[in-house]
Amino acid sequence: MNTLDGKTTVAVGATAATTITGTAAELVTAIQSSGITTSSTYNVTVNDAVSVSDANTIDADTTGTVTATISDGDLSTLGGLTGTGNAYTITVTDTTVAAADLNTLDGKVFGVLNVALAVSLSGSDDDIYQLINSIESLTSSTYDVYIDGEGVAVSAAFLRAIDEDTAGSIFVSNNDGLIGLAADINSVMASNFIYFV
Repeated sequence: MNTLDGKTTVAVGATAATTITGTAAELVTAIQSSGITTSSTYNVTVNDAVSVSDANTIDADTTGTVTATISDGDLSTLGGLTGTGNAYTITVTDTTVAAADLNTLDGKVFGVLNVALAVSLSGSDDDIYQLINSIESLTSSTYDVYIDGEGVAVSAAFLRAIDEDTAGSIFVSNNDGLIGLAADINSVMASNFIYFV
């Protein structure tokens, strides 16, 4: 489309296209061209890694699905992604992450969210529970977890599940005891890696 657009002063109509493919730079150029007309519902496949800024430009031009690998990895930048329901592949490069931030990011995409570089995860027990149950590639096998019990009893089954998932340490603060089956409570109390601080 861009090549054709550069050869003519006549508008290039691409409203019949249901999927548009190209590099991030090519797609942004086409979107910003006043000489190219597309539908508002086309799907997009980006052939190279795309920045959050360019992904947002593409997303804003269509209600279709954008399939792309995001080049940015820090949560502060990734938090600026707009739109929902796009098939983004994202690798978070932060080593210390807040569960609430990851849950927000996870809610924006249905693609792959990889947090395997994280070595420290913090948040309320609700946020961490939501995260662990929604993201497949959560963290390394040795991540540490910092849980704010928010003044209530923490589920022993939940702590046991985290303890079995990581070789790291689990620090629980501001909780009002444990709740759950005796077997789960006994497992938590016997663990050498769960600390109540």
